[in-house]
Amino acid sequence: IQEQQSIRLGQWMDWDNSYYTMSDENIETIWAFLKKADEKGMLYKGDKVVPWCWRCGTSLSQHELAEGYKELTHDTVYLQFKIKNRDNEYLLVWTTTPWTLSSNVACAVGLDITYLKAKKDGKIYYVSKKVAKDVLGENYEELGEVSGAQLVGLEYEGPYDDLPAQKGVVHKVVDWDEVGEEDGTGIVHIAPGCGAEDFELGKERGLAVIAPIDENGDYIEGFGWLTGKHVKEVNPLIIEDLRKRGILFKVGKITHRYPTCWRCKEELVFRKTESWFLKSDEVKEKMKELNKQIYWYPDFGGKIMNNWLDSLRDWNFSRKRYWGAPLPFWVCEDCGHVHVIGSRKELEEKAIEGIEQLKDLHRPNIDKVVIKCEKCGGKARRVEDVADAWLDSGVVPYSTLHYLKDRNYWSQWFPAEFISEMREQIRLWFYSMLFISTVMEEKTPFERALLFEKVYDEKGREMHKSGKNVIWFSDAIDKIGADVMRWMYVKTSPTQNVLFGFNVGKENNNKLSYLVNIGNYLEKFLKSKPEQPEAKKPEDKWILSKLERTKKEVTQHLEKLEIHLAARKIENLLENSLSKEYIKYTRGRVKTETSQVTNVIYKSLLDITKLMAPFTPFITDYLYQKHFKKYEEKESVHLEKWPEYNENMIDDKIEEEMEKAKQVIEAGLAKRNELKINIRQPLAKLFTNMEGIEKWHELIKEQVNVKAIEKGENLADLD
Repeated sequence: IQEQQSIRLGQWMDWDNSYYTMSDENIETIWAFLKKADEKGMLYKGDKVVPWCWRCGTSLSQHELAEGYKELTHDTVYLQFKIKNRDNEYLLVWTTTPWTLSSNVACAVGLDITYLKAKKDGKIYYVSKKVAKDVLGENYEELGEVSGAQLVGLEYEGPYDDLPAQKGVVHKVVDWDEVGEEDGTGIVHIAPGCGAEDFELGKERGLAVIAPIDENGDYIEGFGWLTGKHVKEVNPLIIEDLRKRGILFKVGKITHRYPTCWRCKEELVFRKTESWFLKSDEVKEKMKELNKQIYWYPDFGGKIMNNWLDSLRDWNFSRKRYWGAPLPFWVCEDCGHVHVIGSRKELEEKAIEGIEQLKDLHRPNIDKVVIKCEKCGGKARRVEDVADAWLDSGVVPYSTLHYLKDRNYWSQWFPAEFISEMREQIRLWFYSMLFISTVMEEKTPFERALLFEKVYDEKGREMHKSGKNVIWFSDAIDKIGADVMRWMYVKTSPTQNVLFGFNVGKENNNKLSYLVNIGNYLEKFLKSKPEQPEAKKPEDKWILSKLERTKKEVTQHLEKLEIHLAARKIENLLENSLSKEYIKYTRGRVKTETSQVTNVIYKSLLDITKLMAPFTPFITDYLYQKHFKKYEEKESVHLEKWPEYNENMIDDKIEEEMEKAKQVIEAGLAKRNELKINIRQPLAKLFTNMEGIEKWHELIKEQVNVKAIEKGENLADLD
């Protein structure tokens, strides 16, 4: 379906040799990349808390996470944790994720933050001085101030000390630079098993790591009444439980940027899991160096990529899923040695079981292959993990171009001269290709990249079925047409969202109709094979100069990937210069100087048709077949060469003069309209103080319908 839709839109591609991630060649290319990364010391396995989509059953890497944030509103919970060995004293603690409280092991304060010791309703609380009034409300007594450093080391009673998972945990206050004095209460709940930053802090402070949920988002054994419940449903239950037990101080609301899954849009959780990682430090600087070699349009693309690389973390590339490219890691059952297999051939050479059943490299048969451990002689079996989808896309410049099978063929096509995708792909596809190519060959995989924004409806809203503003492809292509859809896309600046809809389509259809109208007009007068036009009149020389200038500027814009500017230049030449001006100005001449005028129109329309062919392939070839094929040598406009411009025909002076002449014509017609004098009624004289338009007097007289033109020094004095 997608292929047929693309063809209907006029995409001219090598469909029989398309990018296909399910192929063994694609999988083997991923294996070859991981083998090379391992040889460079970049590969490791580790426990980390990662963003996790329970609905998709998989973790997300840093670059997947970047574009998935949304503005969401959640409950924000204020808690009172009893300080041990102190009468009636409590820490006021804050969190926006109540579901993680079952895994609390510490609270964090800022060393230099000033905390207020305050008494309210018979209890003594510690809270950041900056937010004390907002948190405590009215009617509290200030007992003094302490620094965060004075709170560090205090032990407190955890909110869920009774859970089996909390057995042996000593809850205490630690310091953390990330705590802000205006964040919640200035004292932050820490659960290293439920947050990436918390996990890193826990490693530094030697804190316990309690991971509460499984890959489906359900609480595991050891969490009492929570066991078996889903993370999405427990927040209100936990809040109510804390209220009953006197731990809840109050509940508020917070609207903040929160990560969601880029695939299914579900809110993410953070979960500790074993994952495979690629170190980024080994390639970061080389990637930044290669990024400088890429031509980005708009140019901020290169800056965004560079900023992304500056803050690059290790790539978590393994996924706990069934379907996907299987990772080539075989681990020995006896000694734990990890074998990284780089190809099917290597696997066949080392296999001792299951290889005869291996038709392709997918699961489940790949999991049956056992190899002999090269270290201890034991049996090694494949890990169950599969590859991040961005490994699939990142190896495209290698897998699709048969890097492993035919290096000479690959080198003819690598790197790509041009690629195009949405701006968000800087942190996704563009990044993954650059990362993999840096490891494989230390070369950039593409030379030029064109970015663009999103497609919205005519009012600038995202299209959703629920909003009833979705336009389906079949409706759009039938009612709007492929060329019109393409034209509205290419005319939009890549820094702006495309506003798509039937009304916008109608406007652009009107623009393209000039091609058909001029073609029909030409056909009416053209009776024989046209000749190379001569510039006998100023307006002839002017339109031919505009034509050559447009060809030059369009070519230059396209070389710079300024697609929208190129399209707008063509449209201006077609609609204004040729249709509304030259053809209008020569309506009288075309009857007496037919061949002269038609030669100019033929040349102009043919070159415009060639210029527009890559933008609007259908209407231009229709035009070519109908009006030009009988006089030209090619079967299709798409077999014509790109029109080269003639610098000698570009005349700045005559174009400047024409602009002056047009001003006089427009002013004269406006004056007629103001005085309600019909254009058919000839007038004796037109007075103007415009200089340098003597050669245009004949055209001006004809257009304004006057007998003579005289110079007027002070037009205000004329009656």
